[in-house]
Amino acid sequence: MKSLLQFYLEKWYLPIYGIILFGLIGVFIFSVSSSFSIHLFALALPWAAIIVSGIISLRRFLRKDYNRGLAQLALTGLLTCLGMIIGGLLFYNSPYDYYADDLEIPTGLQVYEPVGEKSGQLVFKKDQPDSINQITKDQIDFEIVSQFLAGIYSYQAWLSNLDSGEIYLKAFELSHNDPLSGNSLALRSKMKVFNATDSFKLFRLSDHLTIYEGDWDKPYAARFELWYQSAKSQEERMLLSKNYRIEGWMR
Repeated sequence: MKSLLQFYLEKWYLPIYGIILFGLIGVFIFSVSSSFSIHLFALALPWAAIIVSGIISLRRFLRKDYNRGLAQLALTGLLTCLGMIIGGLLFYNSPYDYYADDLEIPTGLQVYEPVGEKSGQLVFKKDQPDSINQITKDQIDFEIVSQFLAGIYSYQAWLSNLDSGEIYLKAFELSHNDPLSGNSLALRSKMKVFNATDSFKLFRLSDHLTIYEGDWDKPYAARFELWYQSAKSQEERMLLSKNYRIEGWMR
């Protein structure tokens, strides 16, 4: 064992080969796993080899082995820069979203399931099944509606005694209160409304909206808030909030 370690320390190019080998292993692990912790482990492998190579190259300088020490240090630095570029590209272009990996749906709270389907058949609102279109309410309410893929939703609301104005949605992850989809959710979910009567009228979004945080098959709980803004006074107020079990859009 001691002779193998001595051989490794003497051959200046072996730590360089180690960086390349562990780098290739890391890229392979990164490509076959969707776990954030495993991705970190995959990136840590070549970085550990880089640190070892850097220490060995400095050891050569202390022993006045300047030529091999400089060659090893230069190649270690070059591979470090290359590794930073590759690692950044892997994370930037990764199809996985780690947002919901460690999120748990709280117990003891009422969490609804979106109505509708995500089978690939419901492309537009008008294609929703009759069971959705025939829902009636006798109080202010709204329903989040699943569209054709996870992370793609629509909604419909039952309202009464409202002057002319607009309604829109805000959404927050339930455990940490993180806002979801930024300002785009409010913009994409806006609907013009008016119903001055006591009867409840159905308003249905003609488009779809996207929840970007999270990934397919990684459900988590979100609080959706229905807001109303009066066209006359521009005053905004929340009408209702409900918790839903949702998934994010796989980008």
